[in-house]
Amino acid sequence: MSRSKISNRRNHGMTLLESLVVMVLLAVLVAMLTPAFAPRQPNIARIRCVNNLRAIGAPFRIWANDHLDAYPWELSTNEGGTKEYAFGPEVYRHFQIMQNELGQTPKILLCPADKDRFFATNFINFNNSNLSYFAGITILATFTNTHLFLSGDRHLTNGTSARRGLLKLATNDPAGWAGGIHGDEQNPTGNILFSDGSVFSLKTPGLRQALQKPGAAPAMVAVP
Repeated sequence: MSRSKISNRRNHGMTLLESLVVMVLLAVLVAMLTPAFAPRQPNIARIRCVNNLRAIGAPFRIWANDHLDAYPWELSTNEGGTKEYAFGPEVYRHFQIMQNELGQTPKILLCPADKDRFFATNFINFNNSNLSYFAGITILATFTNTHLFLSGDRHLTNGTSARRGLLKLATNDPAGWAGGIHGDEQNPTGNILFSDGSVFSLKTPGLRQALQKPGAAPAMVAVP
């Protein structure tokens, strides 16, 4: 074999090796840069949670329009409401009663960031374990009072640790969020659905400011 052919093969082999090295380096570079430009998963979950609450607000209003401008917990079960459950642990009933307005499945009642709750395929087997949101059972929650807490993330607290059951929020209470769903332990965030249908993501200072608005407090919320 001539020296020229051996030289050509060597040159060809070096070119392939260099190409492989370049490809590997590019792959590593892309892997390093992708997380910087990709949306953060926690933010995606929070946005989906906001959209869920917006979608819940409309059924509340539709249900109330069909029931003398009252929310489910303001009417007795004899009138098609859930008043008898307002101060009990079965928070899911306030949402289950609106199944015709909410749609065929309770999918929007589960926050994608809430890893301790589970998706329910129907309203027949629906219960607190399939619900991520509290019900703002403040009586006389009229449409004219746009500052009332209608619903929101269940990790709401009044200065105590995360809890289930009835929670009273007053202007002088250290209201806040427990960690574990949105944000982190040092900087928790939550979403609130107001009675006018608006939804806001609020950190603890914003939550307390919302309670200072006329007619917002004292608020009673049922946490599942």
